[in-house]
Amino acid sequence: MATAKSSTLTNLIHHLLRHRKPTSPVCLFLRPFSVSLLGRKSSHHAWISSSLPLPRPYISFSPLLVPKSFSSVDESEQDEDNVSLVASLNEINDDGQEDGSELTMVSMRENRRSSALELSAKEKRKLASYAHHLGDKLKSQLVGKSGVTDSVVLSFVETLEKNELLKVKIHRTCPGELEDMILRLEEATGSVSVGQIARTVILYRPSPTKLKADEDKKRNEE
Repeated sequence: MATAKSSTLTNLIHHLLRHRKPTSPVCLFLRPFSVSLLGRKSSHHAWISSSLPLPRPYISFSPLLVPKSFSSVDESEQDEDNVSLVASLNEINDDGQEDGSELTMVSMRENRRSSALELSAKEKRKLASYAHHLGDKLKSQLVGKSGVTDSVVLSFVETLEKNELLKVKIHRTCPGELEDMILRLEEATGSVSVGQIARTVILYRPSPTKLKADEDKKRNEE
């Protein structure tokens, strides 16, 4: 379609500009006999051409149009730039997530401490002193290389239900950091650490059964 339009416009321009064809030998031979006639015709054509309206200028927008091949190349390059930008943003996000994970761990530790049984420093000292005074009478249990498992937690909960105080020895083969293990024990058993010597921790949790019994006793006395 574009080729047909361009050829039509070219023919129109050639017609308006009157590009003459090369003179043949026959015309050269007949030229002396038709000079006057050609002069009349030329003047007549000149008068006609002067009366014709001027052609509108043809403005081509084809240079402004991007060919499909080049547009695909540009799109591919743009996609590559977008991919590289997304990758860089992902790297930044990964770094931010790493920093955020550390902050999350700290906040989780603070939340665990705040959500655990709240005791004053004086109360913790009294409980720790009482635990040391018990000596061998105080129940002692171990956290080994398997870590804080469900069976370990269940055993600790049963002991705390009976005695309210428990001495826990965390072995060096236990996976994870010591502080994390203590926090995990506090969260899993609902207890709070009232004393610590090296890798030995004293946990305290009031017995719900005993608390209920004390409340019932007070009500009966009233």
